[in-house]
Amino acid sequence: MYATLVILRNAEIVFLPEVVTPSGISQGMVLSLPYLAFVSLLVWALTTEMERGEENLNLRNQELSRINGRLRSLVAASEQWLSRLNLSHLLASSLELVPRITGHRGAAIYVRRGDALCLEQSRGGPEESNDMRPSLPLPAEWRNNTEEAAILHQPIREMEGAPSRLTHVALRSPRGIEGMLTLLPSGEQEMDAGEEQILQLLGHQLGIALENARLFSHLHHERNLLHGILSNMVEGVFVVDDEDRVLLSNHAAAQMLSVSEGERLPRWLAEQLWADVDDEESGDRKLIEWDDRVVSLSLASLNGEEVPASTICVARDITQEAQVEQMKSDFLAYASHELRTPITTIKMLVRLLLMDAPLNSKSHDYLTVINTQLERQTRLIGNLLDLARLESGRYDLPLEPVDICRLIQTVVRNCRPLAEEKGLDVVVDCPDDLASIQSNTGGLEQVLTNLLSNAIKFTDAGGRVDVSCRHDGDELLIAVQDTGIGMTSEQLGRIFTKFYTVRHPRKQGEGTGLGLVISNMIVTKLGGRIDVTSTPGAGSCFTVRLAINR
Repeated sequence: MYATLVILRNAEIVFLPEVVTPSGISQGMVLSLPYLAFVSLLVWALTTEMERGEENLNLRNQELSRINGRLRSLVAASEQWLSRLNLSHLLASSLELVPRITGHRGAAIYVRRGDALCLEQSRGGPEESNDMRPSLPLPAEWRNNTEEAAILHQPIREMEGAPSRLTHVALRSPRGIEGMLTLLPSGEQEMDAGEEQILQLLGHQLGIALENARLFSHLHHERNLLHGILSNMVEGVFVVDDEDRVLLSNHAAAQMLSVSEGERLPRWLAEQLWADVDDEESGDRKLIEWDDRVVSLSLASLNGEEVPASTICVARDITQEAQVEQMKSDFLAYASHELRTPITTIKMLVRLLLMDAPLNSKSHDYLTVINTQLERQTRLIGNLLDLARLESGRYDLPLEPVDICRLIQTVVRNCRPLAEEKGLDVVVDCPDDLASIQSNTGGLEQVLTNLLSNAIKFTDAGGRVDVSCRHDGDELLIAVQDTGIGMTSEQLGRIFTKFYTVRHPRKQGEGTGLGLVISNMIVTKLGGRIDVTSTPGAGSCFTVRLAINR
């Protein structure tokens, strides 16, 4: 390449004659040398920049490849961590994989316990350093459970050949800080933003895996505890779903009732179990008779959004207790029957003597006392016989239409002489349009007579007794309310106990302690219940609740 000098003359281009230097080089070529040098410099600069860009691109590709490799390792490690539900195995696997992901030469894992971080396992750390302490307080930056300050750097005392700081990574789950990963760098090189992002991702993944392992460990511990309790219980425990499939059972339940976990209930057991069970209430109790055994079953419904609809059954073998109770009932029935005959004879003779004795004589007074005591013994024997029949299931209460208002009037008419003798008002409130119910006339008459007699006995002269009846939804309520001495909460808790009588300084009652027990058993047998409210010094109210449609 060379240049030729030109000039403009009269608007025309004139080429100057070529000048030759003494060295034989043309003047045009001499003038083109600076241009050639400039072009060469430009080409060199472009080539150098391209080489530098290519080198930077290679470095960037290497960095991206390194980050991509670490991310792949992190994904593979996360899958492995999430499958590790044993805490020790999880920590050991983490310490093995973390250096491959981060490039650090050593690591330690702390697990959170309260507000402290406790060292669980370490690998490749400086054994001679005191900076890897067994317990550390939770850093203040992590107490508010924010995503900021997920990575902390801690300077350590400088040692020859050792880095001058530790890197702490928060192991965070959705629940909060689960622990801390402490890393020992391989050199003094600062971490870039990409490496910090990888550490944050690692902290999240390892934190979730740590939470899963701790929850599984807690669940495993609770399950073992529950299994140990159930296995060593004398009572049989089993859980059944709506399809009568046994979800859970212990050894005692299998021995008592032949139930097996994962199988359906035996048909005979299911029929007895669900007979006359109230689905709306928990705490139903049933007696199951099977294979010469008597088993008491307590039922409770288990309902909730996170649990299947099922029923918990607790079985207790009461065969021996039932046999003892049967022996007691048989003895009471026998003794009562044997006592009734001579007492009936004595009563008849005492009445004959009373007819011949002068009214104001001592013999008449003595015979009156004897007759009163005989009446009391007769009531006691009658109650004992009723109790024995109720407990043995021989007390028949066939259902029949019962006119409640007429029944109440009959009971009040029979008890009115006792009330008039004490100067008490007995008020009856019973609607005329009250329909009949299916129940038992004799049983209800005995119950209402007991309740009304007690109300009269424990009410002072001038008091009042109210007998009322009304509908309450699908139930019929019969209430006997008095203005008597009332009862304390302790007495209320015992009034349906055999032979318990309310003691009061001003009331020397001659009760047997069986009237309320028998009344409660009769009402229960009729499918109802008795509610009691009382205030000391103000009176009591006994309410009989009976189902209208049976």
